[in-house]
Amino acid sequence: MAKFKDFHFLSLLLKSLLLLYILMAAMRLILYLYNYNSFVGLAGGDLAYIFFAALRFDTVSILYVNSVFIVWHLWPTVWRASAWHARIGRWLYVAANTAMTTVELGDVAYYPYAFRRVTRSDLEMQQDFFAMLPAFLKEFWWMLLIVIITAVLLWRAYNRFRTQVWTGDESRFWRLKQGGILLTAAGLAVIGMRGGLQPRPLTGLNAIEYVSNINYVALPCNATLNLIHSAQQRMIAPAAYFDSAQLAHYQPIMRYNPDGRAQKKYNVVLIIVESFGKEYIAHFNKNLPIRTPYIDSLCARGLLFTQAQANGTRSTQGVVAITSGLPALMQDPFMFSAFAQNKLGAFPNYLSKVGYASAFFHGGQNGTMNFDAYAKTIGYSQYHGKNEYDKAFPDSAQVNFDGDWGVYDWPFFRYAAEKISALDTPFFASYFTIAPHHPFLVPADFAAQYPDEKPLYTAIRYADESLRVFFEAAEKQPWYNNTLFIITADHIGAAISPAAAMRPLRYQIPIIFFHPTDTNFQRRQSPQLAQQIDILPTTLHFLGYPFAFDAFGRDLLQPQIFENFSYTYDNGLYQIMDTSHALIFDGDSTVALFDYRRDTFLLDNYRLQHPEKVEYLENQLKARIQAHHHGYLHNLLPQ
Repeated sequence: MAKFKDFHFLSLLLKSLLLLYILMAAMRLILYLYNYNSFVGLAGGDLAYIFFAALRFDTVSILYVNSVFIVWHLWPTVWRASAWHARIGRWLYVAANTAMTTVELGDVAYYPYAFRRVTRSDLEMQQDFFAMLPAFLKEFWWMLLIVIITAVLLWRAYNRFRTQVWTGDESRFWRLKQGGILLTAAGLAVIGMRGGLQPRPLTGLNAIEYVSNINYVALPCNATLNLIHSAQQRMIAPAAYFDSAQLAHYQPIMRYNPDGRAQKKYNVVLIIVESFGKEYIAHFNKNLPIRTPYIDSLCARGLLFTQAQANGTRSTQGVVAITSGLPALMQDPFMFSAFAQNKLGAFPNYLSKVGYASAFFHGGQNGTMNFDAYAKTIGYSQYHGKNEYDKAFPDSAQVNFDGDWGVYDWPFFRYAAEKISALDTPFFASYFTIAPHHPFLVPADFAAQYPDEKPLYTAIRYADESLRVFFEAAEKQPWYNNTLFIITADHIGAAISPAAAMRPLRYQIPIIFFHPTDTNFQRRQSPQLAQQIDILPTTLHFLGYPFAFDAFGRDLLQPQIFENFSYTYDNGLYQIMDTSHALIFDGDSTVALFDYRRDTFLLDNYRLQHPEKVEYLENQLKARIQAHHHGYLHNLLPQ
């Protein structure tokens, strides 16, 4: 009896998978040709590079879709020699990949309406889908024809690949060899399904790394990967609390029109201090030891909003809220959500229209939290992370690496000051620190100065000292006196007091505007409620931005024309605050109403005692949820 050739079924598998790469390239070509007007200006060389880069994204989809087929072919058993095993393998192969082809072709027709790859939420609108299916098939009959032809070709190709069926025994040595092939292939498949060995699995957002223009970002990715990724996300459903007239009454999104004021070509430097709650700052807490002397001085020198709130509890939420003005009203942050390819207005793409250069600085390892991909998505012209720092300073790269996250802030701030000075003016530059995030790593010589102090407190001191280092370097630069500095935090850090961890105090952060020569941002305090999403409209409107734009946030320099609120979402519950009360809402009804000014530990629920207040705040929150979800689902976020 003839024996199995050791690599016969592996060879069959590889031939079958290779054909799928050709199939996916054909689907991408159809997308490009059918939606040619969406990719105008894409040069031939760039297009070829995109098709090459797309192999990485196609690998993820092909391996996911064919995971059962792969195991079926490599499982070490002599049953693989039988005709019934071949028939089942053929059906697995043809059915799975015909479905993948159908998804890719459906996305060809969908793209002109969404301008992004399809997500799970698009498929959940079954009523609209079945109602439109007849008209869709009538208009796109040629797609159905391609699906049928593809199924036939896959069927015939599989038969051709499996021209010879091997018989054999099940000796122990043979099982060991075949088991080794299976385990090796499984390991490689897992890496392929992640898209590589990078810290986080590949998602559609990573496509931005392979295109020269954000308008081309759909090409390297594929619809199958987007569906796979979005299927793992907690999705949002359309909210329909109000009709359009009622929604407009609450103005969840403000329209900012040019008001004729002269443009101020100020540079803007945005500093986001990691995990730096209001609780850490001595300026707000006179009973604390002074660990933040430099931030205290900025609080006194600048325009300080004393009642400022974060819009989330994670860095990925805070950075998006600050740079893009987008609140975090769903569980998954924008950059890890199924909607990561949605169009989104942000500081760099707004300001680029009036001649601003832009750069994002973060000392963390490139790829951490997808900041580099996100920065490119919203229009930053430069990104500087640990990789860029290491290339600039190879001799000190290891010395200044904290061994965990990235480059210590002190040297990276100095590096940022040099790179900012090389930017054309005016510029917009963002710096996101890595201190004082857990595990509170600081250079050994700095930690040695405070041997008996908790690591958190030492890290707070180091973050403050790093800011001083940056400003001392900046003060020596010619651009300093013409620069608006904005200092805030992404979210609070580890709570020192129990009260700081309670809703709504867990969101209290600093927001400081400072300009060395403009008195609008000097030695002033404002007690009005402020939140991270207000930073963008406040800055753009003050600069005299000459184009109309929309924003969820409010212009903090014009508090007389609106009442402001702060709102967040966490663990299934929404929260909205005004200057006295916080309302907790589960999406259907109000759970609680607290007077957070007097009731620090939120012990007294006034929901039943104050129905008018409940109705007022609940309606304000519902309007914002509805506008937020509609913008995500229909790719109509402010831009």
